[in-house]
Formats: sequence, structure tokens, C-alpha cells
Amino acid sequence: MLAGLACGPAWGDSQAFLRYANFTVRNASVLRRSQQEMAERMGGISAFDRFHTEISNGESKRMQVLGAMTYCAQMREPFYATVDVEPDELDRWALIQEASLQP
Repeated sequence: MLAGLACGPAWGDSQAFLRYANFTVRNASVLRRSQQEMAERMGGISAFDRFHTEISNGESKRMQVLGAMTYCAQMREPFYATVDVEPDELDRWALIQEASLQP
């Protein structure tokens, strides 16, 4: 989300945040299910919310430390690769991630 909000001008893409928003709408069911599964593993939605906030704050701090231009340069490729993902592919990513967590 941060890259979509902050980096569009650096990328010459006035639609960057819209691309992110479309990704979240298109993949809402996979994202919601993954968040619920993660919350269960973490002991509840409150723990998940704290974790999600920590990640978001960490990403904001990273952008501050690097500076917007460097941050945006680093985030360009992963941003565009991610926002183009369709639900079936995101679901495969989630399954691979889940399998990697199994003992």
C-alpha cells in the first residue's frame, strides 16, 4: 500500500494506488482467508492486528531511512509483480508459504 501511495509520481504512474486497490479487491477472499488463518496461529485477531501494524510501521520507517527515491526504486519491481497477481496465483503463494511453516 505504501509503495502505491508514495511511489506513483517517481514511477510516472498516476494509477499506482489504483493498481494496488484493484489488487486488494480482486484478491479479497484470498487475503481475508490468509489473514484469518494467520490470526488463528497467532492466538487471535488482536495479535494479528498488532503484527500487521508493526509491519506497516516498519515499512514506513524503512522509507524514511532510505528516502523516497531509493525506496521507490527498490519497490518498483516487487510492486508491479504483486499487483498483477490473480486470486489463483495468490492462493498458490499462500499454500506454498503455509507448507513452508509446517514442521
